[in-house]
Amino acid sequence: MLTFRSKSEEDILLKTADGKCPVREFLDGLPELAVAKIYKVLGIIKNLEVVPKKYFKHLQGTDFYECRITHSGDDYRLLGFFL
Repeated sequence: MLTFRSKSEEDILLKTADGKCPVREFLDGLPELAVAKIYKVLGIIKNLEVVPKKYFKHLQGTDFYECRITHSGDDYRLLGFFL
């Protein structure tokens, strides 16, 4: 999961109790251009005051948000939350 605390603080990738980083492992298994697109969209989300729902949407009834990325016909979804 990705969390964004604020524009001025570092992004945090969730780590498991044994020190693994599932998001990093997921990204490492993707094509290089897909990873570049994911980071581009994460940058948009991080730097805009108002983010288009195309990229970032609150999941109704939860505290989670969905980061939406499409690249070469594949859809990628990352879940996140605010601390």
